[in-house]
Amino acid sequence: KNVIIWKYTSYLTFLSGLALLILIYYVNANILMVDKRVNENISPSVAIAISVLSIIGSWLIYDFICKSKLINYKIIFPVVLLIIGAAISYGLTTIYGPRFAFLQVGIILASAMSLNVFTLIAPNGRKIAHASLNKTKFDLNLSLKAKQRSVHNNIITLPVLFIMLSGHGSFIWISKYSWLILVVLTAILSLIQYYI
Repeated sequence: KNVIIWKYTSYLTFLSGLALLILIYYVNANILMVDKRVNENISPSVAIAISVLSIIGSWLIYDFICKSKLINYKIIFPVVLLIIGAAISYGLTTIYGPRFAFLQVGIILASAMSLNVFTLIAPNGRKIAHASLNKTKFDLNLSLKAKQRSVHNNIITLPVLFIMLSGHGSFIWISKYSWLILVVLTAILSLIQYYI
């Protein structure tokens, strides 16, 4: 039952966030996403396409790395993700206005959290619950993989909350080094959450 409850809260959060992204940012992309001082060659439709593709692409990269042998290295795995995250963050600051570039990183992280639930945590939980009800054996890897993604979701909770609230603190994202500030803060907040 807990799996069902958390699954739907995750989906509702994702869908409501997607609706807000479309209604506020994509509809007003020429004002809220495109900044001609940053990139004068980008149109609103291209800005939206890059936003969508960066969400999908980031998920595919993250999911691939999680399914690779890197997942077994407790230090190398998060460092690789942090380096990739830094590259994505920097890249976004060359495309979008500073506020949306910062926010897009939060959208990518929050989307990964929901996709973790949709693709792995909820399905594996369902399979385990089904096996338990039928008193049959289940693959222990189902539980271990779901736990890994649950831990990842837990660790990035604080960075996502911080990014979503950062719109109220322009001093954070207005700097030309906002991508670096974001990477450092993400590392610190993730370590705090991991420690907790």
